[in-house]
Amino acid sequence: MSTVSFAVLSRSSRYVRIVGQYFDLARELGFGGSRQYRSDKALARQWTPAARRTVYTDIWAQAAQMVGAEYRELGNDFTLMTRNEARTVARFHNVQLDDPVALELALDKALVHRLLREADVVVPVNREFIPTDPRPALDFLRGTEEPVVIKPASGTRGGFGVTCAVDSVVDFHRAILHASRFADRLLIEQSARGEEYRFLFLDGQLLDVIKRSAPHVVGDGHSSVAELISMENQRRASNKGWSGTSFLDIDLDCVLTLDRSQLTLRSRPAAGVAVQVKSAANTNAAEDNRTIDRRAVSEVLVAEARRAVSTLGLRLAGVDLIPPDISQSLTQAGGAVIEVNSAPGLHYHYLVADTGHATKVAIPVLQTLLALPTR
Repeated sequence: MSTVSFAVLSRSSRYVRIVGQYFDLARELGFGGSRQYRSDKALARQWTPAARRTVYTDIWAQAAQMVGAEYRELGNDFTLMTRNEARTVARFHNVQLDDPVALELALDKALVHRLLREADVVVPVNREFIPTDPRPALDFLRGTEEPVVIKPASGTRGGFGVTCAVDSVVDFHRAILHASRFADRLLIEQSARGEEYRFLFLDGQLLDVIKRSAPHVVGDGHSSVAELISMENQRRASNKGWSGTSFLDIDLDCVLTLDRSQLTLRSRPAAGVAVQVKSAANTNAAEDNRTIDRRAVSEVLVAEARRAVSTLGLRLAGVDLIPPDISQSLTQAGGAVIEVNSAPGLHYHYLVADTGHATKVAIPVLQTLLALPTR
């Protein structure tokens, strides 16, 4: 399809934009690939909730045992943990710490970036726009030599609707189709260079730092990239969440990431060749995460991330940032805070390449929830 065709679709009604997004992916996958993708996605609706349930049951049961609390499943994925007169309820990564207003505020990415910028926290240069009037964003794209990111401006987490490294007008309009499936307010922002890190804070204390590499698959010499992604999802399903609780989706971020390596979903990588299949790290595998020795992290960098959390008034938060050098501040190294996550996923800190060095972050969280002394 031409730039004009995508531009017309991106300015259409939300229903038309959603249909256009599916059509765009179908072009990339082909008939057989589209059928397999639909089948994989249907199966994922079954195995991903079960995977999250398995992982979080183990996380909270282990934490309860470590702090001497009683653990009981209430049903519908709610977990009750008690010790003496203290009690708390959790549901997966959702806990009783931050109030609903703080949680909602953190989901408004455009507002969050403005507040962080006012607090002298380095964030990517960005601009908010709506799909039916993309002119401000087009001006932004044409005014920078760097690739940009298109994503929903509010209401989402987990990387839904995010397309990285957009560097052409046609891909800009394609990215609008994908992002507008999730929101009617969008953000365009400059890409930050480097790999992503997650800093987890509780009441101002840094609990853990992990490095989150982008998802990849390894060629076998005959399978296409789309088939390798399908096999990776089957692996995650069979490992019941311990290789990753998320469905490795095929979206525009995947298509553009492959394009930068001169590959497509139908390419057949040689045996043993690792292929990066997305730029956003949210749906990576456990093997893509690594626990970082906090002694290697600059105290100034920690302070910058902590300031991002305190600016939003959050008690428990995961700060996603891209620092080219973790031994320097964001200002020195030229990095940026790209997200502040309320109700952050605790499982990322358990699903790491070296599980023996994983930080059991649910233990101090539970101690705080039950008002127990922390170590």
